[in-house]
Amino acid sequence: MVRTETKSKLHLFMAAYFTMHMCISCQYGYMPLFFESHGMDSMQIGILMGVGPLISILGQYTWANMADKCSSINKVLLCVISVAALTIVPYFVFTGFPVYLATIILYNFFVSAANPLYDTMCLYYASQNHYAFGHMRMLGSLGYLLTMIVSGILVAYYVGAIFVIQAVAFALFLFFLSRLPKIKMPKLKKAAFNPMVMLKKPSVALIAAVLLVLYFGYGLNTAFFSTYLVTELGAPSYFISIGAVLSIAIEVVYFTFFDRLVERFPFKALFAIAASLSAIRWLICCSTRDTGVLMLSFAFEGITSVGPIYLSIYYFKRVAPPEGKTSAQSLVHIITSGCGKCLGSLIGPHLTAALGGNLQTTYAVLCVSVTAAVVLFILLPVKFQQQDNSTAGVVIE
Repeated sequence: MVRTETKSKLHLFMAAYFTMHMCISCQYGYMPLFFESHGMDSMQIGILMGVGPLISILGQYTWANMADKCSSINKVLLCVISVAALTIVPYFVFTGFPVYLATIILYNFFVSAANPLYDTMCLYYASQNHYAFGHMRMLGSLGYLLTMIVSGILVAYYVGAIFVIQAVAFALFLFFLSRLPKIKMPKLKKAAFNPMVMLKKPSVALIAAVLLVLYFGYGLNTAFFSTYLVTELGAPSYFISIGAVLSIAIEVVYFTFFDRLVERFPFKALFAIAASLSAIRWLICCSTRDTGVLMLSFAFEGITSVGPIYLSIYYFKRVAPPEGKTSAQSLVHIITSGCGKCLGSLIGPHLTAALGGNLQTTYAVLCVSVTAAVVLFILLPVKFQQQDNSTAGVVIE
């Protein structure tokens, strides 16, 4: 009976991962097309796509500290997702740059907490019940895949369809989240843990530097690749969803073997390989305008988008003190989804303009930058020690 109940809870965690990534993916690949269809120019699109990651820095830091203070991750996550779901409404009612800007700011302040908070819940549950975290997270990739495929087909007819799908996904995620076991963090006896303290560790600082370079390129790519592929190169919009199929297929394989990889191979080697694949992706993007080849390059994105993040989360989780696990893991998302993607979206258009307006030249610069960061990461003599105190003081009810 206990075994059946535990298995049922595991399925709930997986279903919640599936629907959470449905929520997130809706606004990932197709928002630039939505903004372009409503008359936004490239600079406005850059601002709209860049302000979200900027606000997410504040949002992740705020809600991670809130989760550490109140001890119940479930309650905090339920609140932030409920508010994020309501921000879909303005897209159906209003138009114009100021409205979109305000909506994106509000949405990202709340939804940015979803990934780090839910990752924390799943990591603790997987650790206590001896489940492979990679297998749980894999369902998130499948949810992302399904949504990208459906969205890619529907946006050709009605670009606002992404918000209809997102509304359904939010409702499902909130339903599953309300039925999950309660994850309680250790009670703090002092002020909330400041995750920036983690950057004093040489290994964490080195990882953060590589992540920042990687996600600068990722932010620029998120903001402009879909319009570049569809508007400038003339590819059909469903090419983005086909590319996502390739990306997620690789991502699913990665998460299938994730737990075995981190147990059997040195962290530094795994992280360097995952980061190097980004350089290969940018090399392909700067070398050709063939839409078929560019679509195939999405296969690399399956590792480059999630590999460095989840390897970093895995490492940060082991070197952070028990009272600051949630905050420390949020640091990864602050660096990537916050600083890196924000800089890529906001500075990317100006960088491209300074390089003659050629996006291929920008990709070449990104390729060189990522390669240099990875080489420095490999050469610098920093020890990567892992101490597994990850579940100290955590209670699962």
